[in-house]
Amino acid sequence: MGTAFAKRDVIKSSIIALLFVYASNCYNLLGWNNIVTRKYNILISSFILLLTLDNYSNIRFCFTSFHKYVFFVLFWPLFSIILGCDGSIPNEILSVYSWVPYILLFYLFYIYNVYEKHIILGMTVACVMGCIIQIFQQFYPETSIFGVIDPDSDEYYGKVASMRSGYYRFRIGILSLALFLACYYWNKLLNSKSIIICIYLALVLTYIYFSLTRQVILSTIFVFIYSFTLYRDRSTKRKSVIIIFLLLSAIYFYWDELFSSLTNDYLDDKYSTDIRKECVNYYLSYMYTNPLTLIWGKGHMSLTEVSARLHGFYVSDIGFLGQAFYFGILWAIVYIVFVIIIFKKYRKKIPVYIFLYFLSTFITSIMIFPYRNKLEMLVWVCTLYISDIYINDRVGLQEHD
Repeated sequence: MGTAFAKRDVIKSSIIALLFVYASNCYNLLGWNNIVTRKYNILISSFILLLTLDNYSNIRFCFTSFHKYVFFVLFWPLFSIILGCDGSIPNEILSVYSWVPYILLFYLFYIYNVYEKHIILGMTVACVMGCIIQIFQQFYPETSIFGVIDPDSDEYYGKVASMRSGYYRFRIGILSLALFLACYYWNKLLNSKSIIICIYLALVLTYIYFSLTRQVILSTIFVFIYSFTLYRDRSTKRKSVIIIFLLLSAIYFYWDELFSSLTNDYLDDKYSTDIRKECVNYYLSYMYTNPLTLIWGKGHMSLTEVSARLHGFYVSDIGFLGQAFYFGILWAIVYIVFVIIIFKKYRKKIPVYIFLYFLSTFITSIMIFPYRNKLEMLVWVCTLYISDIYINDRVGLQEHD
């Protein structure tokens, strides 16, 4: 019986790990889009949708705190596209619904009795592989095939990836996953003395550092320090103070090696700051002069978006404002209100690491919206599911030390 249960654990965790690898486009493998075209993404999403419909009778009796939110995320983009899109509506629907239906995994996790430990193990396996790839390619960039610039694209300028602070910015595509696990293993570190936890935490923090995304690096440091206020147990508080002190000491003594170039690049990089300001002004002016755009959005393939890219403006650079341009202001407002409700109503019920992930993504959402693609939606739905099993006291599904 124990062996059979162990096998089911392995199968569930393996499926989740494979889902994350697939959602990351196999760590943005060079040529992946030629191997796995959009129709395969649509097939996966359709399979999730059909599996959900097949189990609809079970879903109706699934007691959860997030029914309204899940259905909003699923259906609002469809209304937004039909009523606001000024591009090809069929293409827009196919593009958006290649990743939005991942939100339905929230119910499928319940239906198939997925435990918190299955999710964490699957996430860890997928993330560790991505971290190893990221570190290896920093030392051997000439062999890089993950997260690189396609030599046949207009962005290629003779290097495998863009540079920042003397490092390559490989777009491996698992930053939100690494951030989630950084919060998880930080919380674990404060409650245990395991060497393997230290190794996992070091790996994901290394990935976050090599992402060279300043907002995420700063938000990670902030939530680690803030976590001190969330623990009630004196021994955990004492341990968190010691580790935070050591962390800040390491940052102080190794500032020049680790962060001075990032800081100097930020101070010197007026172009990035200016282009973001111009990008915000561009989209705001368009939305205010066209009230329907403010309500319904214009979609990913609108003529306005095409024109913006010619000026070097990208929606992905302006967080929830950019998402408001895609799907309307309500899409952004619902996200903000939802997270505020989590903070006010459920903070004491959800695990500390889940709260830290909500907080870190909320901080960076002004520039990086937390769910914009398959991978980010998958991390988000796992966050929702784990939150829900604690809010509703599903003890059997929770992880226990």
